[in-house]
Amino acid sequence: MILGSKHKAGLIETPYSYLALVGFAYYALVQTRMNADEVKRVHEIKKRCGYVYDPHDVVFSDTKQIAKLVIYSILAGILGGVVGTAGGIILGLLFLEMGMLPVVVSSTNQYLALISTISVTI
Repeated sequence: MILGSKHKAGLIETPYSYLALVGFAYYALVQTRMNADEVKRVHEIKKRCGYVYDPHDVVFSDTKQIAKLVIYSILAGILGGVVGTAGGIILGLLFLEMGMLPVVVSSTNQYLALISTISVTI
């Protein structure tokens, strides 16, 4: 769709379109980094205050774990878009692998499926 085909031009036809694509990619990377730093900051505050985590809580103890979640979420979003399913259905497996309770995974997936359905409807 971005590059086009023999019969139809792609979405990127002007230098401004390339600039918009690069700007969006940069924003996505910067925003992801800022969100990861915020998660780490909150985790450190909880650790300092002696917060007792539930055994089933997801604890982001290092940047590697956050990066893994981000990469898996991007892949799940792409796969969900290609297959045509809600991203929550695919992310459910990731959440279970991370040790979340099945009840929490189920309710989170329903919420993500709702958002996906609303965006497709719009």
